[in-house]
Amino acid sequence: SHEFRTPLAIVDGNTQILERRVADMPVEEAKRRLKTIRSAVSRTVNMMEAVLSSNLLKTGKLDLNIEEFSLRDVIAQLCQEQMDLARFHKISMDINGLPDQVWLDKKIMTLILTNLLSNAVKYTQCEEPHIQVEGRTEAGMAVVCVKDNGVGIPEDELGKVFQRFFRASTSTGVSGSGVGLSLVYDLVQLHHGTVTLESKVGEGTCVTVRLPFSKEAH
Repeated sequence: SHEFRTPLAIVDGNTQILERRVADMPVEEAKRRLKTIRSAVSRTVNMMEAVLSSNLLKTGKLDLNIEEFSLRDVIAQLCQEQMDLARFHKISMDINGLPDQVWLDKKIMTLILTNLLSNAVKYTQCEEPHIQVEGRTEAGMAVVCVKDNGVGIPEDELGKVFQRFFRASTSTGVSGSGVGLSLVYDLVQLHHGTVTLESKVGEGTCVTVRLPFSKEAH
């Protein structure tokens, strides 16, 4: 249920703003907010399908739907949605190093990136919250890093972060299920990729996903 809250909050927030300001809101702003709402609804549907896919993953019945798409466009869209929701967070992108097109499962990639971005926002509640998303290409792999300056994770707990239902001691007071990173790990593995996490308490966390992106790799 936690994973569905982000797009639903986007829909609710933009709907309330439209309701309050409908009489004097510029047409272009109204169109932008309606576009954001439609995008969030689409993401909700995608996540429903991805969650069903994760259940199939557990039973060994999940087949990837590999297609060609722009990973840069997906990242830019998801970052914009997070900025619409978390207006006090600065989210910067440096993703031009990613390939023009990738061959991956788009819906599953959306779920992976949504998890990483929403986690970064949730656990970054400092005075100047800043999320950095970097993308590059290395040896036939698309590499995406999501870095924050949030609460961080104790060193002796780093080995448990991808275990289902594990939550770091520094997450006290922040809602969550402990499922997100575990699901990210499984879905990245399904793409024959890797995911790593580095973190320091009080300094923040960086999660790095590496995925083979060519058609031949899948």
